[in-house]
Amino acid sequence: MLRAVVSAVRPRATAAASGLLLRRRALATASSASALAAAAGSWALCEPTGASEQETAAEARAGYLKKAEYLRDNTPEENMEALRAWKAYIQVAREQFSRKEYDLAEGSLKAALEAAKVFGRDSGAYATSMLNLAQLYRRRSKLPEAVPLLESAIFVLESTAGPNNQVTVTAIYDLALTLSEQGKAAEAKVHYDDALRRLEEAAVRQKYGDAPAALLSVRASVLLHAAQAEQQLGELGAAEA
Repeated sequence: MLRAVVSAVRPRATAAASGLLLRRRALATASSASALAAAAGSWALCEPTGASEQETAAEARAGYLKKAEYLRDNTPEENMEALRAWKAYIQVAREQFSRKEYDLAEGSLKAALEAAKVFGRDSGAYATSMLNLAQLYRRRSKLPEAVPLLESAIFVLESTAGPNNQVTVTAIYDLALTLSEQGKAAEAKVHYDDALRRLEEAAVRQKYGDAPAALLSVRASVLLHAAQAEQQLGELGAAEA
């Protein structure tokens, strides 16, 4: 799932400068993690991976809480430990979700979101955690709780993953679906149209490997729901007339 490694050398005499370097590398790591964790679609954590973390959520939390400082004050080993703790929470949530232990999965995703703060609220890791928690809220019909998380995740992903990256577009699509499910067809239509514009731009730039087929699949889904939103708006307009 996550194959990133945070590494740096921090001379004691230049702690501030090297701390900044550590943070930059950690943010790059988190951005890569974001793409790997969410690129597949609706909710990354519900997809089985066939792998299981040896570390439990309790062990991850115990280890994580020993590190109260941000990455700029951590050694590379401590940064690795923070990343490992974040990954452990996500893996535990995945397993809990597969067992339909939704309350426990929600708790684990909240813990992952808290753990991701060490990377910064503008990091890919934090955005990924917001996206995962929002998607679980959608599954549990907690739509008002999902909307602000999706909006915040999109804001961060536009910088970390890119404005036309499939992860970012998927988040916009999720936001549109959530608004539609709340009966806010007009607001949903705005985001469907935004997603379609971004997909058109992505199709021009991403012509290799599996990207074209993946983009076409997402576009088909967005078009379907955008048409449904248009129909709903037409029916509302007719009713008001």
